[in-house]
Amino acid sequence: MKHSIKNVFDNIFVHAMFIFLFSIFSILILLDSTLSMKKTTILSNQKNTISSLTELKVDNYEIARIEFKGASTQLVNDIQKLQNLYKYNFIEKLLINDTKEYQNQLLKLQEDIKTFNINAYNYLFNNKDKTNEMIEQNVKSSYDELNKQIDSMLLQEIRYSQEKFSIKQFIMVLSFILILAFIIISRFRLNQIYKDILFLYSVESSQKHHTIVYEEIDAIALRMKKKPVNFDNPDFFDKVTNLYNNQGLVYNYKNKKSMHDDNPIALVVFEIDNFSRANRKYSQETLQAILKKVAYTFSLYQQPTDIMARTDFNQFTIILVRSTRGELFEEVEKMRQNISELNFNIPDVGPVNITVTGGFSFKTNKMHFEDLIKNATKTMKLAQSTGTNKIFQERDVTMRENMQ
Repeated sequence: MKHSIKNVFDNIFVHAMFIFLFSIFSILILLDSTLSMKKTTILSNQKNTISSLTELKVDNYEIARIEFKGASTQLVNDIQKLQNLYKYNFIEKLLINDTKEYQNQLLKLQEDIKTFNINAYNYLFNNKDKTNEMIEQNVKSSYDELNKQIDSMLLQEIRYSQEKFSIKQFIMVLSFILILAFIIISRFRLNQIYKDILFLYSVESSQKHHTIVYEEIDAIALRMKKKPVNFDNPDFFDKVTNLYNNQGLVYNYKNKKSMHDDNPIALVVFEIDNFSRANRKYSQETLQAILKKVAYTFSLYQQPTDIMARTDFNQFTIILVRSTRGELFEEVEKMRQNISELNFNIPDVGPVNITVTGGFSFKTNKMHFEDLIKNATKTMKLAQSTGTNKIFQERDVTMRENMQ
């Protein structure tokens, strides 16, 4: 049973969304850790503050009152800070449903701070000779109670952190395994898609025994195997490349004239560079494989109104119809560049790079087909005289003639 490429990309999207959600969860974990650290810091600072208040020196009465007021006010304000920190602690609310318990702890802390502030103030400023044992007992009792409450909240925060860590650890490990599995599976499936596409693209014998995995590629392969329609004479086809030969080129050009719709027409003559030298160097099977691959690369750009033919041993003639002249030349340049990027692994030789040189000619309304071919061939010969792997237009011929 063949798979669908659409399902592969749908799964990639789903897993990408999962990774995105996991990233959000990671940010929330970071926020949770930051908020927990801030809560712990505030509670620890409160312990230090109440301890410093009980040891406040009142030699300078007015300065001592100012210091006491600032510290006691800070204790009260810390309650609001703790409430705000909890409000944004989404992970703790999600993993540990402790809202009611935490609010009760804050209310208890608030009451204890209020009681401690009153008793500490009486002890420091209303009992100057320190003879009232009840006031001393009250401040000691309220200090112990507040200190106990802060310790209780610190221990609670540690307990919550341990519980959250266990849950977060499980989620993180599970997410890592799922993401790793997704990467491996996606890499495998994309590699299968690439091999299917390579099978369509390649004409080498090494790809003949490939089994297509995906149904879309299989449908394309079936279309590519379609035989010519009945009115196509077998004598019009080149036996090596399955492109038209000279007869097929002329016949089909005449029959497709009505399909041109007054759009610009261009004819290009390509020759494989240094192919006569290769003819003596490589086997007949290797040369035919090169011709097939070059022909197949040309066919990738073919549209219904185009005609492609092998008109000589290493020569190809292509007729293109596009909406603009610029689009015509751009398409031909893509063909040349694509062929120059092909690699052939030849036994006992290694990788070989193949290039083509071409002559490009636009058809005018009054130009005969034979003249169009002559112009393109002349332009191609001029291009060959200056090097390889390039395309010349008629204007390049005119420019060189004017320079001479």
